[in-house]
Amino acid sequence: MDSKSFTYYSHNTMKDELVNLTENQLNELRAFYVERYVDNMATKDLVQYVMDDMLRYMEELPDNEVVEECINYWDDHFEDVVEEIKEYVDCKFKKPIEERFKPLEEVSTVHRRKDLDLL
Repeated sequence: MDSKSFTYYSHNTMKDELVNLTENQLNELRAFYVERYVDNMATKDLVQYVMDDMLRYMEELPDNEVVEECINYWDDHFEDVVEEIKEYVDCKFKKPIEERFKPLEEVSTVHRRKDLDLL
């Protein structure tokens, strides 16, 4: 199987190094990175990350697909949810949407170098 070469700066050798990875190895590296990244996130940061990602996803959908997603999620309760939303939009105590979510850039994560020992 063909491999791709990547240059990186090694903090161990204090110089640029070359690593060759096959497509399967790259896929495993991706999966391991995501697993460790998520595993090391605080619950509140993980929730914020998912909220930001889902909000971005919903904002990119065409309006009819947003409604379809909501119908599929709430099923028989969709009409009730729509009524609640209509009431909420007109209430005086609601926060604007952009104030309900802190920016993704503020999400902190803890990365542990010892994760590599698990390989």
